[in-house]
Amino acid sequence: MGTVLLRMRGGRFTLPQNATDCRSHCRLGPRYTVQTSMNPQNPQNRDNTARLNLKRLVSVRSFAIVGEIVVCLAAVWWLDMVLPLTILLALIGLHILINLLTWLRMHWPRPVSTLEFLIQLALDAGVLTALLYFGGGAANPFVSLLLLPLVVAAAILPNPYVWLMAALVVLAYGLLMIEYHPMPMAHMGSGN
Repeated sequence: MGTVLLRMRGGRFTLPQNATDCRSHCRLGPRYTVQTSMNPQNPQNRDNTARLNLKRLVSVRSFAIVGEIVVCLAAVWWLDMVLPLTILLALIGLHILINLLTWLRMHWPRPVSTLEFLIQLALDAGVLTALLYFGGGAANPFVSLLLLPLVVAAAILPNPYVWLMAALVVLAYGLLMIEYHPMPMAHMGSGN
């Protein structure tokens, strides 16, 4: 279902599609224009939406990478935890590489497919699972972040892909419950 986009000099307002004659409903002057959005069934519109979703994923992933770096360094330097920092930073480097390749991919003329977007989310879940493996597994307080790729999939992808992403996240969480590198406790000093 499309919308009618009302463009004004200072901003944008969206109105329902059935408000086709906005000039009579809104008492608009000649400096306003009414533009309808593209048909959602149009393949070009689907590709634009997929590219926009991929662009948003790159932005969100960039913030996640910064968060990963901050958490790892804070755990080692501030909390005095003994973590395999080299491995964690290598995994974060892999996440940076994935994000860079995705950013380059956005500039290719080939359309972004639904399967490709699912693979992007699966890569994010895989890197996060590996980071959690070396940070205490399911006992890590950040384990709930595994739900983020699933939430994004549920919001954007068709049902079969959402179920596949759900299976991947449940499998990752299950593996983190069984197999993980124990999270060392912070040194609290001699308390007695």
